Amino acid sequence: MALYNLERAYKALETLSAEKKGSAWEASDTAALDSAAAELGLMQGDVVVDVGSGYGASGRYLYRNYGVEVVGVELQREIHEVAEVINKNSQLGSPVAVRSVNGDILRLGLDDLLPLASETRHRSCSREQTRNADHILSLLCIMHIPDRTSLFAKAAQVLKHNGKMYIEDFFAKQETIKTADPDLTPPVTTPPHQLLRDVISCPYLPSRDQYLADLSAAGLQVISFVDMSTDWTTFVHTRALNYRSTKGNDYEPSLAAFYDTVDYLFSSGYVGGCRITCVNTGEQPLHSL
Repeated sequence: MALYNLERAYKALETLSAEKKGSAWEASDTAALDSAAAELGLMQGDVVVDVGSGYGASGRYLYRNYGVEVVGVELQREIHEVAEVINKNSQLGSPVAVRSVNGDILRLGLDDLLPLASETRHRSCSREQTRNADHILSLLCIMHIPDRTSLFAKAAQVLKHNGKMYIEDFFAKQETIKTADPDLTPPVTTPPHQLLRDVISCPYLPSRDQYLADLSAAGLQVISFVDMSTDWTTFVHTRALNYRSTKGNDYEPSLAAFYDTVDYLFSSGYVGGCRITCVNTGEQPLHSL
């Protein structure tokens, strides 16, 4: 997918000094993380599993600002390796404060994610609970994972009882698949579901109701669903327009096409955005990892 082109991966290292000084972040960058922290009720010493952690920036921000330990799960090895380099050189103060695990979340077990109970864990936690995460975070990643049954079952297994999961993701706003729109400039000749699959790497996009049903089936009780479609439609449209004016070596045609595709999918009303908070009720049987 163009957004994760590895030519940009190593540019992430160039932002390290700015990130150390806190100058790499703006309020608009951290809004989702602050929203997640509030919804999850993060407390110092909590352990958070970040599904789709990328270069680990979210984890470092949450550690520095909320005092939580973050275990990032990143599927792409090259991106994981960059994240580990940045984590190592970020002067976080603890080798377990923020770390990246390379692998498929569906195939990783508790020993991979949480091999040891950190010294920062709450003393009041039971031994069993120290083997589970306090919270799970996933920002714009679940759209890439079509097997929601296995994914949410794994989330319920990783989370402690009454632990929370915070999700930002896409969902299908329209039940029927729209045809291509030849009247746009440039014309769109590919159906939305194919654009999602081929450009966004999203082979399956459920409706709001199906999304909530999938969570509920795993024992994850939804306590908040916020439709972010209006705000995100404005954001992705502005982003696409701004990127088209990019000049020189900073302009990448593949990234421009990606931004334009996301813009079209939102503006057409086919795709919406959401913030979901759910709690692990423990009502479903937790099978061995």
